[in-house]
Amino acid sequence: MKNCPGCERKIDRYSIACQYCGRVEEERQKRKSDSLRAGKSITLSISIDCKSRKVYRFVSSLVNLPKWAPAFCLSIKKSKKNWIAQTTQGQVQIRMEQKNNLGVLDHYITLSKGKEALVPMRVVERGAASEVTFTLFQLPGMPEEDFERDIKLVGQDLKSLKRILEKN
Repeated sequence: MKNCPGCERKIDRYSIACQYCGRVEEERQKRKSDSLRAGKSITLSISIDCKSRKVYRFVSSLVNLPKWAPAFCLSIKKSKKNWIAQTTQGQVQIRMEQKNNLGVLDHYITLSKGKEALVPMRVVERGAASEVTFTLFQLPGMPEEDFERDIKLVGQDLKSLKRILEKN
């Protein structure tokens, strides 16, 4: 729960607008407008030969991030509110979407300048196997060559995830 910035009543922390006064959360509007100014996006996917529950448990535990995403995360530690990751681009804060039964593994990365980036990720059951999808957005002002580099790195990380989970 959180307080609505307009009427101060308690509302669900994931509400986009207050059910009492109708005020739309400004930060969410700002993120939406930032994403509209962003460049391209790409969704990468990989099939993993293990149950989706196993994939979900492994990925949703951020302590495992350096194991399967070494191209991004060098190390990670828990702070009071968030996880702090040392990445190839410096230190960032990471928080995961709440645990769920839908396979939603979205995470939010707060960059050094305080901007938060949504990283949509899903795991979907495919019989005894799983399909993992990862959407990468070209951030506003990001050069094309940086976006292309990130696509390759995410692809490597997804292959690493597959290798780890299929080995265990």
